[in-house]
Amino acid sequence: MDWGVKRFGVAISDPKRRMAVPHGTIRVGQPPGELKAVAALVQELGIAVVVVGHPRSMSGASGPRAQQAEAFAA
Repeated sequence: MDWGVKRFGVAISDPKRRMAVPHGTIRVGQPPGELKAVAALVQELGIAVVVVGHPRSMSGASGPRAQQAEAFAA
């Protein structure tokens, strides 16, 4: 998952986990909620692992978006 302010980008890997391809987006703040939308994808597609990207600034520092991604992943 690629964490965003308005939406999350979702990609699904191949069975050997070598390459990920875009699957769509999840809108932030839209019913049924981000966590429920992720859970539905996990169940529907039989996903074993969810990876949340950790956004960093150009300097490599963690900012507010990184903290939000960490909180969501926890």
